[in-house]
Amino acid sequence: MPMKMYVKTVSTIIFLGILLTLAGLLFFGQRGLTHLVKLQEQFATLEAENQRISRENDRLKKEIELLNKNMAYIEDIARKQLGLVKKDELVYQLQPQESNEPASDRR
Repeated sequence: MPMKMYVKTVSTIIFLGILLTLAGLLFFGQRGLTHLVKLQEQFATLEAENQRISRENDRLKKEIELLNKNMAYIEDIARKQLGLVKKDELVYQLQPQESNEPASDRR
């Protein structure tokens, strides 16, 4: 094998080795493309969470506004959550009808 051919072959092998090393670093290195893809996925997840929290904040702002300005809303909440009733109102509590039959015989 002549010397020129040998040098050309060795330089080609070295060049390909360097090229493969750089390509590997580009894809799998600490700041490579795989890292970029993971960061983009994290960003999308955080963006969705941010939107959810923003919607929740808007809902809570509306709730605060209703609590500050709407007495009927406050009364409705007091009735539902605390079981409060107005003066002279009658409250009927209905109990489920109990059966004397065993549970397996009920239809």
